[in-house]
Amino acid sequence: MSRVPDPALSRVVLIGTAHYDFLPALASVEDNLLSLADVLTAEEVWGLPAEHVTIVADPVTGADLLDPVVRAADEATDTLVFYYAGHGLTDPRRGELHLALVGSDAQRPYTAVSYAHVRDALLDSRATRRIVILDCCHSGRALGTMADPVTAAIDEASTEGTYVLAATAENQKALAPMGEPHTAFTAELLGIFQNGIQGHGPLLDLDTIYNHVRAAMRDKGRPLPQKRDRNTAGRLTLVRNRAHATLTDPEREFEAAMIDVYRRAKTEARYSATYFLEMLNQRGGLATARHLLNASRVSDGFTALWERGRLDLTVEAVILQSKFASLFTDDERERARARLKEYGYVPSDRPVTAMKSRLVEVHDFDPRYHTGGSRAIQGKCSWHGSSCDEKVVASVLVRIRGADVWHAVCERALRTLRAAQ
Repeated sequence: MSRVPDPALSRVVLIGTAHYDFLPALASVEDNLLSLADVLTAEEVWGLPAEHVTIVADPVTGADLLDPVVRAADEATDTLVFYYAGHGLTDPRRGELHLALVGSDAQRPYTAVSYAHVRDALLDSRATRRIVILDCCHSGRALGTMADPVTAAIDEASTEGTYVLAATAENQKALAPMGEPHTAFTAELLGIFQNGIQGHGPLLDLDTIYNHVRAAMRDKGRPLPQKRDRNTAGRLTLVRNRAHATLTDPEREFEAAMIDVYRRAKTEARYSATYFLEMLNQRGGLATARHLLNASRVSDGFTALWERGRLDLTVEAVILQSKFASLFTDDERERARARLKEYGYVPSDRPVTAMKSRLVEVHDFDPRYHTGGSRAIQGKCSWHGSSCDEKVVASVLVRIRGADVWHAVCERALRTLRAAQ
């Protein structure tokens, strides 16, 4: 196959259960889904339209998990990819694999979804190629490990045109290392999608991907994945080789920085910029930045980050990083600088050695200090954000992460800032 599967005729379903009522949580599963969606929609990898990638995080019912698979199976005529990460339960009598839901219980395998239902949906599809990726686990293990007897599932799935890639062999553990952003198996898969394979041509087929994942796992002393396919399925191209791509290094680094601010906003500022992520998936990093920069008004995301005191996580702040100066005109960079300044933020290229906030100035509250952002202008506390209903007592200039930001603060916030000095 001399090209990647037709993005218009292909579908991907990414399903993962990270949080459970009765089983150990697997926090890295959520990042697995987001990272896979990011990379598969990147033009230089596969270029799938965002609407052709379905993410199902923490399915509660069997229908939550299966309905998207059935829809994708009905729509795909070229390639259909099914991915699952989470706990895998086995029926003690039949040894069949079940995919865990939020409320699944290891003692009651029937509370999970039988893999046989997924297999049936895949077999009913008109897609000429079906790719199954299983990064699932067996319950009852300590947090940080996953065990997955998937041999039976692989045997059943090995029908014509199907390629199954599993995290581990039967009776082995597949790792979800604590402190790492992804499960061990998916991390290696993502590494190939994101970085490509040096020394290979512009396209990567399934067997090449599998062999490199397996070699990487072996080198790290981790459980070895296994695969099953029929006839020539392993020689089918899946993605472009990013190591062979023509993107310049600054363009690639800028796109990674845009994805990074999305993730940091979610974890550090508790703001999930879903629409921003959709734009990144659909437009790419540079086009998304220029679209937001040229808009007549700031985005809702910009305002939300201002209210949280995190304008360092805005697109404008990324644009002004000196290493990306070659990607933007002087006018574009000045527009980004003026917008941040209007909202009281002065970016700096000086290295930031501490994350601690420093109180620079304190004045009686005056709306004139706050030229942007709804909360401060209305006399509401912008330091604590929408969770605070206390009376504003001062306007303060705070230096945080190398930049100065004006905040309207309540008495409690002012005491905290003063005590931190």
